[in-house]
Amino acid sequence: MPTTLHVDPKRACAYVRATGRFGDDDYIAAFQAVMNHPARQPEFAEVWDFLGLTRFTFKPEVLDVYRQLLHTYRGQGMLTRGRIAVLTRQQEVRTMTILFDHLSGQYIERELRFFARAEDAEAWLGLHTGSFGALQRETEAVVIPRPVRQPRLPR
Repeated sequence: MPTTLHVDPKRACAYVRATGRFGDDDYIAAFQAVMNHPARQPEFAEVWDFLGLTRFTFKPEVLDVYRQLLHTYRGQGMLTRGRIAVLTRQQEVRTMTILFDHLSGQYIERELRFFARAEDAEAWLGLHTGSFGALQRETEAVVIPRPVRQPRLPR
């Protein structure tokens, strides 16, 4: 399934939901979609829902790309200053997120926490239980296309 983004100005929240296979290229595409969404404001909370992932891949080289994006979006004043909730049960996702957050901390202060249950994240963000479901029903989904992967050439 595709990665989707919902932005809800009423709840001051951007909600990214990734399911199935997801990799660092997908994260970069989703990050750019969040930063560039016209209704999103830097003070909005962000929710990254990775509970539906079946496979996750990460290459350290993507950190250089992320660092360049952080520099660009900081210059535009668009980096998230609100809280960031990450829904996951996978250690690989936690590790990647910690690396990205460490880089982000060089550009802006923000608060990030991990949750295994949506209800706990909603409470931490000051939202009512069920808000993430309502947000998805009440706002238009932006489908984030999977990046085109370059075929590997034989050596």
